[in-house]
Amino acid sequence: MGRGGSAQQTHKSGRAVYSYHQRGWIIANYSGRIASIANMKRQKFPSLEGRRKAPGVVDVRNRKAYFALPYNPNLRERARELRKAGNLCEVLLWKRLQNKKFKQYDFDRQKIIGNYIVDFFCGNCNVVVEIDGSSHDDKVEYDDERNAFLEGLGLTVIHIDAKDILNYFDDVMLMLENHPAFRVPL
Repeated sequence: MGRGGSAQQTHKSGRAVYSYHQRGWIIANYSGRIASIANMKRQKFPSLEGRRKAPGVVDVRNRKAYFALPYNPNLRERARELRKAGNLCEVLLWKRLQNKKFKQYDFDRQKIIGNYIVDFFCGNCNVVVEIDGSSHDDKVEYDDERNAFLEGLGLTVIHIDAKDILNYFDDVMLMLENHPAFRVPL
């Protein structure tokens, strides 16, 4: 950034200029029109259109199916608390799943689906990953009811024992790598 608090970067195509000023990003597109950061989402940039993906990589979440899932807004604060508290097993697994590190899939942590909060949800292939620790020992009926609800929505539920994550983490990741729910359809 320059001394005046601004920087410029030319887009690959040479047709758009990004400028950062103290008030935020400003874009002068190839038609010369100035757009603010709010309008940036609406613009189409040539380098992003028609970009190629590696074979077998799912780059886009199925948004229509994702937003069609039932959602209870009253659980929002509880999900936030669970994300902040995070037990060790969840944090270890999350470090491998977040930011599309696992097969380029997009995962959500403590996702609200209906009246339930699931540990991890993959919107690319509609998979729920649940970590079963000591809190699940005396909730067999509740877990069965939740599984039936989630499977009724067309979701695949994968249960992983917390002890396996702590003791055999690489084997757990290998199992997830090879699980049929995470295979790309041909």
